[in-house]
This record gives sequence, structure tokens and C-alpha cells, in this order.
Amino acid sequence: MAEVADEHAATVVVAGWPVLLSNISANITGPGGGEMGLHADQGYMPEPWSGAQAINIVWCVDDFTDANGATRAVPGSHTLNRAPQDDDHLEPTVALEAPAGSMIAMDARLWHQTGNNRTTSSTRAGIFAYYTPPIYLPQENWWLPLDPSVRRFGSETLRILFGYQAFAFGRVNGASPEPWPDGDPFATPLVPATTAAQPAAQQGAITS
Repeated sequence: MAEVADEHAATVVVAGWPVLLSNISANITGPGGGEMGLHADQGYMPEPWSGAQAINIVWCVDDFTDANGATRAVPGSHTLNRAPQDDDHLEPTVALEAPAGSMIAMDARLWHQTGNNRTTSSTRAGIFAYYTPPIYLPQENWWLPLDPSVRRFGSETLRILFGYQAFAFGRVNGASPEPWPDGDPFATPLVPATTAAQPAAQQGAITS
């Protein structure tokens, strides 16, 4: 699917490859719903940040509009390499507006928040998938809840995202938990984060 390919490409641009799917969750705001506090998604990192340590992929289940509580962001805030402070909450934000079915990719350093849903009848729902380099423990322990068929029949990419096929981290007795079909690529250089899409990502978020 083109959408899945776009999501994979976005993670490589921001976080490199391989990455782990750390968490996936729904963000839903109904009519009259209030805004979330301004924040960045890699607040667990000591400052100043040396770069993006994660990427948040948002799938728009509904239209994301200024009126119905679309995610709002401070353009360019990811370049400051720090979390927002008290005074920063006065910074102007812009709504990340996109039609249903779109994908929004957010650098984890980007300051953002759920917007106010000022409508009387519109619900805004999004699915947020959070990806990190494999040096970080995922928020969700996928090995426990996932059906064994995922490990048995999932694609190589899927097994990497869930940590079943490991590179330098997440190994068991020095080996990947799941054998690599073409041999262990542990010594193979990882795919570097390309700079090809940087002009389009200068504001810290990309929609497609």
C-alpha cells in the first residue's frame, strides 16, 4: 500500500532505520473538547537535544480542521532542541489541517497540542503511531499481547518494528530473537537518515 510505504519513508527520513513501533494510540476530541498542553514527544531526553529521537505518525480518521480540534504546532520549534518552557506556551500555533485519510509526520521535537474543538457536532479522531530508534525500550511490550501468528507470518519489516528481528540492541545471547532469512546483518551499516526530504520538513511536520 502506498500509505504504508509513505509511513515507512517518513520514519527513515526523521529517525533512520531500523526503528521500533513504541506505541500506537487514538486521540479523539468531541464537540466542545478542550486543548492539550503544549509539549514535545521526546521530553524523556536530556537537553539540549542532539536531534530527533522519535517520530509521530498521525493517521487522520476524520478531517483535521482548525475548528474541530486539529493538532496544533509551533512551526520551526523542533530546531530549538528543547521542550517548551512556561513562557513558550504563549507562542502562536497553527492547525495541522488535513482531510480524512491523510498522514501527518511529526518530528518528536516539535511543540504541539490537541486544539480546542469549537464545533457542536464534529468529532475529530486520529491514530498516532510513535516510532523510536531501537536503543529505546518501547512503551508497549509487544511480545506479550501480540498473537504468535504475527511473529510467524509477519513481514520482515513488521518483525523489525515489533523487535523480533534485532540489530545491535534487543538481542538474546548475542543473536537476533528471530533468525534473519539471509543471514544476520548485525555488521551491516544501518540506513542513515536521508536529508532529501528536509526542505519539505523544515516546519517539523509533513502531511501527505
